[in-house]
Amino acid sequence: MKTVPSVDGWAGSVDREPVSSGRAAMELDGPEPGSQAVVALVEQARSRGLNITLTGSTELALLSPDSRRVALQVIRAGLVDAFTHAGSDGRVHLRLAWGPTELDLRVHTFSGHCSGRHGVDGGRALDGLERQVTAVRGHYSTGPTEAGFLTRAWLPICVPTNRSSSAAPPMALAG
Repeated sequence: MKTVPSVDGWAGSVDREPVSSGRAAMELDGPEPGSQAVVALVEQARSRGLNITLTGSTELALLSPDSRRVALQVIRAGLVDAFTHAGSDGRVHLRLAWGPTELDLRVHTFSGHCSGRHGVDGGRALDGLERQVTAVRGHYSTGPTEAGFLTRAWLPICVPTNRSSSAAPPMALAG
């Protein structure tokens, strides 16, 4: 177990045991959740030989601070998993698609993915992500595709409200 420096409690302790895929493990530092954090993760992964295509806006300002941290964790874990299973032989498409109410975040790894089961035996980077995503009221899925492997999270965006101070408070839900 290796403890990495914490950024607002984001990184914490991370199990960094080597996986049995025969490839050297890749570690990505947890960037500070800011405007260039996604680009920083992509550049770190590229510098280690991962072939990444990035599409969509990388500005995470529409997400709550907790959702930003989770988005970065999903990206980091997806890139580490891609490197673990595909290495520099694979291609990764990182896509951030912004809708009116959510971010659809995808880390899709192509080729080089015939060994191991991601997120189960060798994909430790993906363990626990579903719990983190659902904690911020998002949705998470991961699994093989015809062309490789997909890690996907839908995270709610913060929609600003223009309520005046004289507006009635929202009704409490009966529990």
